[in-house]
Amino acid sequence: MKTQETKVFKNEKDFRNYLRNLNLMPEAFNRTVSNPHVNKMGDSLKCIKVQRAINVIRTSAFGVKDGLYVADGQHLRKSILNNPKADLGNHLVVFENNLEKIEDIIPFVSRMNSIAKNWSLANYLDAWTTQGVKEYVFLSNKFKSSFYTLSCILEAYVTDRTDTSAYRNGKVVIDEFRGDQILNAYEQACSVGLNKNSSSLLATARFFKSKGQLPIEDFVNMVSKNQNTFKHKLNRDAYLGLFRNFLK
Repeated sequence: MKTQETKVFKNEKDFRNYLRNLNLMPEAFNRTVSNPHVNKMGDSLKCIKVQRAINVIRTSAFGVKDGLYVADGQHLRKSILNNPKADLGNHLVVFENNLEKIEDIIPFVSRMNSIAKNWSLANYLDAWTTQGVKEYVFLSNKFKSSFYTLSCILEAYVTDRTDTSAYRNGKVVIDEFRGDQILNAYEQACSVGLNKNSSSLLATARFFKSKGQLPIEDFVNMVSKNQNTFKHKLNRDAYLGLFRNFLK
C-alpha cells in the first residue's frame, strides 16, 4: 500500500457526488452486488442513517489512470444512490487507499471483505486466473474440465495445501505430473471398488503425497482385494487410515 487518506464530507451533496463517480471493481475481484442486500441496506439507512465508512482503492491497474474503485461498501453505496432523499446523518466518511499492483489489490479486498464473508477458494482462483497467472489458469482448466470439486483438484495438484497464504497471494506451487498420477490412480481404484466421492479422493491425494513413489498398481490392487471395505462411503480420515493399514 502506497498511501492512505481519510475523507470526511461535510454535506450529503458532496458525499453523494463522490460515490456517484466511483467504479465497481471487476467481478473477479469483488462479489457481484446483490439487489436484495441493497434493499436491506436501504431500510437500515432510513432507521440508523450511515454508520460505517466506505473503503475505496485509487489505482491505475484496471486501465483507468488513478481510477477510484469500491473495495468495501458497494452495497451501502448503491443503497445511498438508490435513495436520493434519505437522511444520511453526519458520519460521511471514505477511506481512500492508493494501490498500484494487482498482487496488492487482491489480498487487500479479500481481507477487507473477510469482515463479512471470507473469500472462497473459487474467488481466489478466479481473481488470479483473470490475471493470467499460469498455475491458476492450469487449476481453473482442470476444475472446469472435471467432475471433481475445487478442493479435490487443489488437493491433488497443489504441492503444499497447508500453505493457504501462498494460494491467496498468487504464489501457489503445483505439481502437474504428480496431480495427474493421483487422479489416474483414483479413477483406476474407483473402477475396481473404491466408493467415488470427495472424501475418498481427498484421502487418495494425501496418501500418495505421503508415500513418495508408491506404484499405482499396488494401490489399485489393494482396493480390489478389499472391495467389501471400500465400497462404503466413509469420511476422509477413515479412508486414509484404511489405505495406510492395508499398504504399510
